[in-house]
Amino acid sequence: MEFTLSSRKSILALTALLAITAAAYYPGLSGAFMFDDIVHVSKNKLVAITGLAPDQLLQAWNSSPFGFPESRPLSMLTFGLNHVFSGFDPFWFKATNLLIHLLCGMGLFQLTRMMAGLHGRIRGVPLPERHINGWALLTAGIWLLHPLNLSPVLYVVQRMTSLSALFVILGMITYVRARMRLLEGTGGLAALLLAVPAFGVLAFLCKENGALLPGFLFVMEITLFRFKTATAPARCLLQLYFLLGVVIPAVAAVVFLLLNPEWLMGGYAKRPFNLSERLMTEARALWFYLRMILMPDNAALGFYHDDFPISRGLLDPPTTVAAIAGLIALLLAVAWGLKRAPVLAFGILFFLTGHSIESSVIALEPVYEHRNYLPDFGLFFMLAYTMTCVFQKRPQVIGAALAGLVFMAVGGLKTALRAQDWSNEAAMALTEAEHHPDSPRANFRAGQLLVSLINSSKDPEQVYRLARHYLERTVELNSNNADGLFGLIVLNLHAGKPVEQSWLDELKRRLEQAPYDPQNITTSQFSYLVRWHLTDGPELPPKEILGIFDAVLHNPTLDAYARAGIHAALRLYYHKVLNDLGAALEHGRKAVEAWPQRWYYQDRLIRLLLKMGKYDEAAEQLRRAREADVNRLHAAKARELEQLIQSTMQKKEQASTNPAPAS
Repeated sequence: MEFTLSSRKSILALTALLAITAAAYYPGLSGAFMFDDIVHVSKNKLVAITGLAPDQLLQAWNSSPFGFPESRPLSMLTFGLNHVFSGFDPFWFKATNLLIHLLCGMGLFQLTRMMAGLHGRIRGVPLPERHINGWALLTAGIWLLHPLNLSPVLYVVQRMTSLSALFVILGMITYVRARMRLLEGTGGLAALLLAVPAFGVLAFLCKENGALLPGFLFVMEITLFRFKTATAPARCLLQLYFLLGVVIPAVAAVVFLLLNPEWLMGGYAKRPFNLSERLMTEARALWFYLRMILMPDNAALGFYHDDFPISRGLLDPPTTVAAIAGLIALLLAVAWGLKRAPVLAFGILFFLTGHSIESSVIALEPVYEHRNYLPDFGLFFMLAYTMTCVFQKRPQVIGAALAGLVFMAVGGLKTALRAQDWSNEAAMALTEAEHHPDSPRANFRAGQLLVSLINSSKDPEQVYRLARHYLERTVELNSNNADGLFGLIVLNLHAGKPVEQSWLDELKRRLEQAPYDPQNITTSQFSYLVRWHLTDGPELPPKEILGIFDAVLHNPTLDAYARAGIHAALRLYYHKVLNDLGAALEHGRKAVEAWPQRWYYQDRLIRLLLKMGKYDEAAEQLRRAREADVNRLHAAKARELEQLIQSTMQKKEQASTNPAPAS
């Protein structure tokens, strides 16, 4: 269904909604980079391209520290493009995210119009255009302004989520347009076979969730469109389309997991839960999302949800069995509604399909709000239909429409308030700790922020006490957390107070025994502790520093990436603090061995070899570094190192042939 003259008012209304959304989010655009933004964007030198030459674009495309598909290259490319035009100014990164969000909202408006029009034709009861436009406007407006959708806009790295969603939406629009033609008998197969998969590939290159596009289309088909076409052959082709695009891939995925259980179970080795516990927890998480969708509460929403309890059994907590029973009831409602209430069936099934990757068997952390960014469209689609198309009597129509507008307005107000919190790093950290007092990460972030403010505070002792409270709370909440102990140690170093031996002893114990995962330990803590010892502040004895490193290197769950970072920090400590070049060289080699693709580690090792006069080994290491740089992302830096090696060797030769005159 295309825009018509009678829909001009709808276009104006949509424009107003987009403007209101931009205004609600605008305060949050001034917020800082945070959490994973640091690793993936602001401290990622490969993102920092300065032009649009093919080699620079390829560098940004391959700038993720992870391998494909986790690298999400198309999203990484857009971060590089942001840097070309605005450097590492977080405002413009977040403004780009907001633009993507607005485009998604426009896409969902048009998608809803098209789905509503086609569904009405298939049922033989076409809806009036005013109903279709009202349905589409309310769906898009609620989605645009809902506070649950905030993090993919103001958390820069979650552009991966929103950009993937944009391409999925475009794929769905293309599919519905093709379905209209199949219903009319005027073609549409080319779009199904070429354009829709192309959008799916683009979505997947932004984030793996793009693989859900065929599933979303299948949900549309079995609930709203019912495989109805103009001819029997077209219907058969459509069924074959989903057999090849959904059923066979789903069966293949299940068979793969059954034959390769280690692929799935390996991720649980470092998690504080097993597969069954995660599945039980996710049942409760889905109901938490549903509650936040229907009754958004800014105090319950948050950046961190590591305070969400893990389900250890059906009755631990007791809500676990109720949550599972509730999900079964939802599936029964879908089965009942397939013929009787197809919009209801679509809304529930679309939501559950959207969570089928991140809220199922994969060993991810249990709760993140951004997982609802596209799945909640199904529920808003269903809700807006109820408020615009179900009632016939005028008082009921007016009441339902007002209820929809109030729901949208309340969501917009809550989003504006959240965006205001996100505009200031300090306000956000303290608000998160206030709203989530049992979250180790929220407490740690608040304590970490206060540590950085001690020296500039008018009352350093008060700031010290508050920071210590948050950091001790972090240590208390998670018996495996090492970050809080690092924070307490750095806090006392900052404040010029003695570091308590009990902190050091407990830190070593946890580093050696606790599962090495992001909820417990952040690898950057080690390099930060070393860099502190390059300042003029108080220091820990070398025995304690080396004891901390020795403990973590004996942790059996340490992965290669973390091991590389720890050896790199040890290289820096031996080199710059202890001036022991031999030990520094040993750890520099181990860092490269653990992660040879990390150019920074290669660069530091080669420069250290040159400093030690090991020129031939430096040249050989440069050759190995080039081999590891399979995409030649660091070719220019490799040439610089090659020139440095040559010039250093020339200086040595000149010094040996022209010795300094004797005094």
